[in-house]
Amino acid sequence: QTCALPICRNEEICINKPNNFLIRMKIKMFMLAALAAFATLAGCSDDENKTTGGTINPPVKPSEYEATFKSTSYYSTTVTIKAITENAKWKDYMASMWESSFLKATIPGTTPNELAEGIINYYKINYAGATMEEIFNALTMDGALSGLTPKTIPLSNLTPNTEYSIVIAGIDKTGKIVANGMVATFTTKALPDFEAQDCTFDWSFTDTKSMSVKMKFTPSNKEVPYFSYIMTRTDYASMFSSSPAQLKENMASYVAQLSKAYESSVTEFVKARKMTDETEFLITSLTPGTNYVVFVCGIDDYGRATTDVSVKEVTTAQYSASDATTESVKVELFDGDAASNINSSMYPPKTFAGGWFLRFSPVFSENCSKNWMILVTENDLSSKSDGDVLVEIINKGNIVNVNPVAVAQIPQNITAYAYIVAQTEEGEPGNIFRCPGFEVKESNLSSMDDLFPDMNSQNGTASVALSSVGKMRPTTVGATKVVSVL
Repeated sequence: QTCALPICRNEEICINKPNNFLIRMKIKMFMLAALAAFATLAGCSDDENKTTGGTINPPVKPSEYEATFKSTSYYSTTVTIKAITENAKWKDYMASMWESSFLKATIPGTTPNELAEGIINYYKINYAGATMEEIFNALTMDGALSGLTPKTIPLSNLTPNTEYSIVIAGIDKTGKIVANGMVATFTTKALPDFEAQDCTFDWSFTDTKSMSVKMKFTPSNKEVPYFSYIMTRTDYASMFSSSPAQLKENMASYVAQLSKAYESSVTEFVKARKMTDETEFLITSLTPGTNYVVFVCGIDDYGRATTDVSVKEVTTAQYSASDATTESVKVELFDGDAASNINSSMYPPKTFAGGWFLRFSPVFSENCSKNWMILVTENDLSSKSDGDVLVEIINKGNIVNVNPVAVAQIPQNITAYAYIVAQTEEGEPGNIFRCPGFEVKESNLSSMDDLFPDMNSQNGTASVALSSVGKMRPTTVGATKVVSVL
């Protein structure tokens, strides 16, 4: 099987990885994150304990839009936005959702049009170097928000008992307000009464390696569900002032952010990760030689801490190559159009057509797990140590469990560098295999005979969508109250 991967260019984070919610990301990555958020919003909902809700703040000027809400729950609602004037029907519009309190504290202005202008200026200031075209595309989803037809959008992964504001206004590509806006507000439903649990935890680290930490938990009450996670000591200090009490107070918000990063609802995230009784717990994909904080606490179905939070510090070991060895790697360049024409099911046009792709076929030693890591980049990391390269791979690369893998839509006339690491069954990294720089040019294209050895039957190496294989998952999540751009 071949797995299609994105190439990691310069300092950009690979787009297949969940974003880390840091407010000062680059505008290009912000746009990609916004697009991903829109796709998520369009496909997720939380139907439990539905109620109808939402109110509209009256604008100073007659609004050219209306917004209605329905099925408002703890973590979700559904909004329908409609242009109600002929002028607005022929205009693109922005729809930016914020926690109401954060909007009031951050964006100057009292009228909807002033707030819309303030949001545009906010992006100009906070995403230095972004063009107005990029900001327009981010706010309107490349023109997908148009007044021609009403838009019904489910909104998920919200915080319970919180008021949100959606600032809506018609804008042109220069950022000028061209249709009078509105601010639509709604408040998510408050969670049920909280029930604290009487439970403490006897726990310790049983094994600490360069990329993993194993713990053993013994709760005093074996019926109480509990949850454990890890973050760097730096994040613990900046987000929670190194205070277990602050972490406990903000646990529901933190779990909500984690669920976004893992692309699931809060209830799904908690259900998949809560534990009971005595348990051994392994956290992998950590960074070698890094100071971490691990916490454990009781948890309810809504991500609230039901007990005090117990916190311990741990430092991962420095990188030392295990016996999981990458012995060789074959690198080939193919024409995506030709591959798709021969077999579109193996090489879907949506992924491969219109460009070239690199295929990597590593050979591993016998004692390697199925999981391995790869980073493909334009940056030559030859001056970096193996330990530094491993950090780059962990932060920007991919974890895959198929072989070979492909990087689709590779830019032409570049030199691509690949760095590959095998893993033991325990998740420990082996040697850093540094593929020589590969020049992506026409003279290096391999023939379709190499991709399809039996042309008559069109047999080849099937491609697997990236979503069907393992991805790097965040070990820490930063906080921001800007929810999304619709």
